[in-house]
Amino acid sequence: MRARTVLVLLLAFPACATLSSGSSSSGKFPGGEAVKSRIKELEQKSQVAIGCMKGVTETPSATIEVTAASDGKMASRTLLWSGPQTVEPCILDAARMATVPPLAGAPVSAIWELRPKDAPPAPPPDVTKLDTGAFQPMQARVQQNVDSCAQRHLSEGFGADIELTFVILPGGRTAAVNVMESTAADTDFDVCVQNAVGGTQFPDTHYLGAFPYKLRFHVGPSSQL
Repeated sequence: MRARTVLVLLLAFPACATLSSGSSSSGKFPGGEAVKSRIKELEQKSQVAIGCMKGVTETPSATIEVTAASDGKMASRTLLWSGPQTVEPCILDAARMATVPPLAGAPVSAIWELRPKDAPPAPPPDVTKLDTGAFQPMQARVQQNVDSCAQRHLSEGFGADIELTFVILPGGRTAAVNVMESTAADTDFDVCVQNAVGGTQFPDTHYLGAFPYKLRFHVGPSSQL
C-alpha cells in the first residue's frame, strides 16, 4: 500500500551552521511584509517534495529547512529525519533546484515538516510554559554577539534595532532564523545578527515540534524602530 504523507508548512518566526545558501546577501532590508511574502513563496515550493513520495511504502517523518538567498537560489538541510533514506536526498535536491525571484537583504528561511497522515500533529505551542529564567542568559549572550556585529559593520554611535523570528527544535537547536525588522540599513549587520542567533543553543522547550520564538535587539544610543 502506498504511504500517505502530510506536508505541513510552518511559518518561521533557520546548529552552528550559518544561514547563507552559498550566495552573499545584498541590498538593504526589504521590509517585514516582503520577508513574509518570501516565506510564503518558500512554502509553496514544498510541492516539489511530492514527486519524491511516489512508490514509497514507508511514511517519512521529517523537518527540513529551506533557505533562499538574495539572488533567489535555494539551499536545504535536514533538521530531523525518520524514514526511507532514499527519499531524503530526493527532497533536498528538489528544494535546491527550485528558485524564487531575487529579494534584497538577508537570506530567508522556512520549515517543511512531513508526517504520516494518521500521525497526530503536535499541540499548539504554549509560550507561557517556557522557563523564561533559563532563556535570559542565552539572550544576554546573543546581545553581546549583536553588539560585536554592530562594532564590525555599523558606524560608531549608530543606533539600530533588529527583530528576528525563528524556531527552536527539540533539544534547543535553532532553525529558520529570519530578520523581520531592521533599522540598520546594512545587510552585513543583519546577516551577522542572523548567524549569531542561528549559532546559539537555546534551552530545550520540551515541545515535540518546532517552537516559534522571537528576539529583539538594540545597539547604539537610541532606539529607531
